[in-house]
Amino acid sequence: MIVSNILGILQGAFGMYFIGVLSTIEKRFGFSSKLTGLILIADNFSPIICSSIIGYYASHVHRPRLIALGMFVVVIACYMNSVPYLIYGPSYHMLYNTASNTTDKYEFCGKSSDVDTTCAKGSMQSNTLPVVIIFFMANFLSGIGGNAFFTAGFTYLDDNVHKGQSAIFLGITYTVRLLGPQLGYFLAGFCLKYWENPLFNPEINQTDPRYVGAWWIGFLIIGTLLLIFTFPMALFPKRMRGMTVKGTESVPKIKEFPKKALKLFKNPILVLFMIAAVFGVNAGLGYFIFRPKYLESQFRKTSSEASLITGTVGMITGAFGVIVGSVIISRYQPKPKYLIIYMVALNYISSASMFGMWFMGCDNPLMAETQLIDNKLNLVSECNTDCGCSTRTYQPVCGADGLSNYFSPCHAGCTHEIGLNANNVPQFGGCKCTGGAGGQIVTKGYCKSDCSSFMPYISISAAEQMLSSTSRVGDTLIILRCVEPQDKSFALGLLGSVINLLAFIPAPLVFGALTDAACDIWQETCGRTGQCWLYNTDRFRHLLHGTAFTLTLIATLTSTAIILFSNRLKDFYGDKDQPNDGKSFGLILIIRSLSNVGHKLYTKYSKPDIHSNPESRPLEEAVNGKELDDYCDTICQLDEYCTGARSSSKPGLCQCVDCNHNSID
Repeated sequence: MIVSNILGILQGAFGMYFIGVLSTIEKRFGFSSKLTGLILIADNFSPIICSSIIGYYASHVHRPRLIALGMFVVVIACYMNSVPYLIYGPSYHMLYNTASNTTDKYEFCGKSSDVDTTCAKGSMQSNTLPVVIIFFMANFLSGIGGNAFFTAGFTYLDDNVHKGQSAIFLGITYTVRLLGPQLGYFLAGFCLKYWENPLFNPEINQTDPRYVGAWWIGFLIIGTLLLIFTFPMALFPKRMRGMTVKGTESVPKIKEFPKKALKLFKNPILVLFMIAAVFGVNAGLGYFIFRPKYLESQFRKTSSEASLITGTVGMITGAFGVIVGSVIISRYQPKPKYLIIYMVALNYISSASMFGMWFMGCDNPLMAETQLIDNKLNLVSECNTDCGCSTRTYQPVCGADGLSNYFSPCHAGCTHEIGLNANNVPQFGGCKCTGGAGGQIVTKGYCKSDCSSFMPYISISAAEQMLSSTSRVGDTLIILRCVEPQDKSFALGLLGSVINLLAFIPAPLVFGALTDAACDIWQETCGRTGQCWLYNTDRFRHLLHGTAFTLTLIATLTSTAIILFSNRLKDFYGDKDQPNDGKSFGLILIIRSLSNVGHKLYTKYSKPDIHSNPESRPLEEAVNGKELDDYCDTICQLDEYCTGARSSSKPGLCQCVDCNHNSID
C-alpha cells in the first residue's frame, strides 16, 4: 500500500504539473488554447481502447507487475516532455526586440521596422509542429500507463481487504494520493519562479508577460522519482496470502467480452453513474485545466502564484474532506440509499457554488487608445499609427493618470526608456498617446486595480472542494458494489473508456475553444497567430463558469435518479462475510501480517493429528467468546489456506478451503 500510494502521488503530480506549467508552455512556443487542448486529450485516446481491455483481464493477471509496467511507460512520457527544451533551448528571443535587430528589451515607437526582413531570414520560423508532436506522443504514452495504474490498483486493494474495511483503506489511499496533484502544482510554482535557463539572468521579473519559467525541470524530477519506486511494485505477489475472488481463477476469453460488457450496460446504477460522471467530469476537468489561466487574467496573478494557490487550496480542503468522509463511512456504515442521497446533495451544493463564483470577478483593465471591432481590440490609433508597433511581445505600461493601460511602450507612443522610478520600476518617455505637451511618462506594468473579489472566490472554491471530497470514497464504493466481485476491474475499465471518450477528450477542446473566444489581443509574429496576450475578463468569466455550471447541473439531475435503484446494493459492507460488522477483522489482519511467525508457533504447539489431516482443525483450542467461524477462518489462513469455517459434516472440526481448487462463496 505504501509503494502504491507513492506511485499514485507521483503519477498524479505528473498530470497536474503539466497543467500547472501549461500557460507557460503556451507562451514559450506560441500555442493557442485550442492547440493545448489537443495536446491534453492525447492521454485519453489510448485509454478508450486499452482501458476496457486492461479492466477485462486485470483481475486475472499479475496486477502489481501490470502496474509497474504502466508506470515505466509514464516515466518515458515524463522524460519526453522535457525534450523540446533540450532541442530549442531557452526563449532568449522574447527578451529583446529582435525585429529591429537591436538588443532593446522594449518596443518603442519608430524602432519596430524591418520585420519582413527579419522573418525572411528565418529567425521567426515556427517550431510549433514538432513540439506539438512531442507533447502529444508523451501524453499518449502517459494515458496508457496511468490507466493501468487506476484500473488494476484500486481493485487489487479492494480484493485484499474485507468489505467492511474498504472505506477506510480507500479513504487513506485517496487522502495520500491527493498529495499528488497538489505536489504537481507546488512543483510547478517552484520551477516557474526560475527563468527557463536557471543559470541566466533575464533581468525581468515574473510579473513581466515575457517571463518564461523553467517549465521543463519538473518533468525530469517526477520521471526520476517514478523510476525509483516502479521496481518495488513488481515484487508484490499476484494476491495477498489468503485472499481470492470468485471467478478469477481462469483467464477469460476475448469472445466473452461483448457479453460481459452488455451485462454491465444493463446495470442501471452503473449506467446512471456513467452518465453523471461524463457531464461532471466535463465540467470539472474543463474548469480545472483553465483555472490557473483564469486566475492569471482575472485577478492578475503570476503563473507561479496561480499554480501555488490552486495546489494549496486543493491539498488542504481535499485531504480533509476525504478523511472525514472515509471515517464516517467506515465508522457508521450508512445504508447505501442514505449514502447516495448525501452524494446527490453535495452535487447540488457544487452546482450552487459554481453559480455563485460565476458573478465574482474584476473589471476589464482600461486599454487606452483602442477601439472594439468584431469583439476584438484594435490597438492602432491616430497617435501610434506611424510607430509600426506589433503584438509580438506583451509589455503593458500604465499611464500617468494611474488608470490607462497600454499594450506596450510603442503603443503608448513612447520613444525611449528614462530609467527607474523610486520603486525601481522602469519608466518610458516621449509618449505621444498619453497627452500633454511633449508627451508624458508611463510606467512598466499594469495600473493598480481595486478589485476585492479574489478572497471570496477562493473561499467558496475551497469550501466546495472540501465538501465534495467527502463523497469520493462513497463514489468508489458504489461502483465496486453495484457489480459482481469478479467484474469490478472490468466495470472500472469500462467506466474509464466511456469517460475518456465522452469527457476527457471533448472537455479540453470545448473549454479551450471557449477560452480562445474570450481573447481580445493575439500574438502576431510573421503572419502567424500565436498565444493570447489579453483576455476579456467579463467574457472569460461568463464562458468558463456558465458552461461549467450547466454541465454540473445536468450531472446532478442525472445522479438523483440513482436513488431509485439504491435498494439493489446488497452486502455493501460485507455483512454476509462478517456478522460481527468487521470488528474482529482488525485482529485477523494483524494475525495475517504476522503469518510467518504465527505459522511457526502453530506448527510447534499443534497436535500431530492436525497436520496429518490439514483440511481439518480442532475447535477445542478456540478462544472463549470468539466466534467459531472467525476462529476457523484465522487458523486456516495461518496455514496458507484461503478461508475456513465450521465443518458442516463433522461437528467440532474446522473445514479449510484451498485457494487453488475452490473459491470464497
